[in-house]
Amino acid sequence: MATPGTAAPVSAPAASPAAGGPDRDSSGPWSAVADLNFALASGNARSASFGVDAEAEGGLGRFHLQVRGGAFRASAATVRREAVGAADAFEVRETVERRVSANRGYFRVRLGGGAPEPAEEETDAPERAERAERGIGAFAAAGWERDLPAGIRSRYDLTAGVGTRFGDSDPEAPPSLLSAGLSFVRQRDLIPDPDTDGDTFAVRLDARSGRRVRAVHLGLDTATVWNLRQRGDLRVDATGSAEAPLSRRLALRASLRTLFDARPALERIPLTGTPGAAPTAAVAVRRERLDLILFLSLAVRW
Repeated sequence: MATPGTAAPVSAPAASPAAGGPDRDSSGPWSAVADLNFALASGNARSASFGVDAEAEGGLGRFHLQVRGGAFRASAATVRREAVGAADAFEVRETVERRVSANRGYFRVRLGGGAPEPAEEETDAPERAERAERGIGAFAAAGWERDLPAGIRSRYDLTAGVGTRFGDSDPEAPPSLLSAGLSFVRQRDLIPDPDTDGDTFAVRLDARSGRRVRAVHLGLDTATVWNLRQRGDLRVDATGSAEAPLSRRLALRASLRTLFDARPALERIPLTGTPGAAPTAAVAVRRERLDLILFLSLAVRW
């Protein structure tokens, strides 16, 4: 999941964000947070962008459910004006050409078991909290992504694995989360790559950590996917964020998302014999490996 109202992308998301990490206490209440950003320009310059990222999680009996999703779309218009008629009597006509510069979306759901609880009679409350904090549990997850600027029409994955969490139980210092699993990935590109199999198995590693420095919450969320059939195919999605509270439910968040793909999708570019000449054909080349996206957004919690 930008050049939204409070957002400005350095490069054209995807992707898809990291979603993983072990479960919180499944008996805990549900919580949700949404990041919103929007920008609109009209007149001599015409552009619009809208982005939203949302996450909800909570307990379902002995299980923990996490749902994440988001979308971002940015478009710009080129206005061409011409005068029709005589020099002393003419009519101005406009031709508007709209171009979508970014179109990304993702959705991910993850279901895992709660951390094991020790026997009540053998462990006091602080020790139970610490052991639950460090518990290991199995999880299953499914996700979908679209990243047209990166040439990805759709990417689906099914993942199963184990995760753990560790760190202090202080709510002001969220625990670190780490999970590993085996994924089946199905990817469809805008331009099919004859050297790449669209269906493959991969190892997926997810990590999330957070820390509070005075009133600012710092966070790091990463997802790493390694293709088992093509060892050189590695993808990393990492987001670092800083969040300053404005009120009990509102906060201003700045985040930098880094998307790295060691084997990016193909794109077609025109081929010319000499610079400035008319194209004679088109050739397929790989896109850039790295995308950087800077967001400034309003975070709403409930």
